[in-house]
Amino acid sequence: MDGSIKKRGEMTYRLIVSIGKNLDDSKSRKIKTFHGSRKDVEIALAEFVTEINCGLVSECKQLTIENSATKKCSTVFHIDFNIKIV
Repeated sequence: MDGSIKKRGEMTYRLIVSIGKNLDDSKSRKIKTFHGSRKDVEIALAEFVTEINCGLVSECKQLTIENSATKKCSTVFHIDFNIKIV
């Protein structure tokens, strides 16, 4: 997997990892913000790529009934139900 680093501000970087293509042929990427030195961000990028390769990063940001029903999300590793009773 390809990974890249983009500087966003003072000691702030965006980590971008390409994970292939979606069903509609658009690029699929995982993005993470990192705060620290340039040396630390290079280590963080390697760790982020490893997490994605090992399946530790979900393919969906959030699972809803709508995208579950329309199968926009093909793989879900964790579902967090926050139910509030008023």
